[in-house]
Amino acid sequence: MRYEAENATISNGVVESSHAGFSGTGFVNYTNGTAENRPVSLSVNGFSVEELNFPGTGAWTSYSSATTTLNLNAGNNIIRATATTASGGTNADYLDVL
Repeated sequence: MRYEAENATISNGVVESSHAGFSGTGFVNYTNGTAENRPVSLSVNGFSVEELNFPGTGAWTSYSSATTTLNLNAGNNIIRATATTASGGTNADYLDVL
């Protein structure tokens, strides 16, 4: 199932649609932009589980993805991606849960 980032609860970011190539109606842009690696810490239901790295792609319309395996509960889960550097996190388009 695909969850579009623009439909999530957003803190320190905004929904934008200014750069082609996203899915849905837009993407979430963290408030600080940079070309450096922008890692995010993933938590599930309040428990920190992993940090993912997102190196710069070189262009606003160049997208990359990251894959990880997380344990989810049956039913509802809260998955949170939190920037771990002062530069903010990567722009987020969607989360696929398989």
